[in-house]
Amino acid sequence: MLLVVGFALVIIVPILIAPVAGLPDDVYILISVVIFWLIVPWLYWSLTESSSKQGTPGKTAMGIIVTDTEGMRISFGRATNRYWAKAISGVILFSGFIMIAFTARKQGFHDFIAKCLVVAKK
Repeated sequence: MLLVVGFALVIIVPILIAPVAGLPDDVYILISVVIFWLIVPWLYWSLTESSSKQGTPGKTAMGIIVTDTEGMRISFGRATNRYWAKAISGVILFSGFIMIAFTARKQGFHDFIAKCLVVAKK
């Protein structure tokens, strides 16, 4: 449902107002794509993982949280680093995610970069 609302607000609305504003449709489509596929997910993950819940609604439902290596809540900046480092984790056949199964503290490459852990909530 949230995805549908987000799509409507970020994709359809700019396309509808493009002729009124006088800019080419391509500009509005590009802006919409950047907002919907880059900015919205970054804010969602970074804000939820740095919030007092320390994770997304899915992580909360599973009883896990994101912490720094000392077990403390992560900052928005660290959550942002973790989010963008996930792109690196996925570059070579998702090896940065696969390594979670083989590291002592179950960290992915993005967790090493951001100095984070995903642990069970106490």
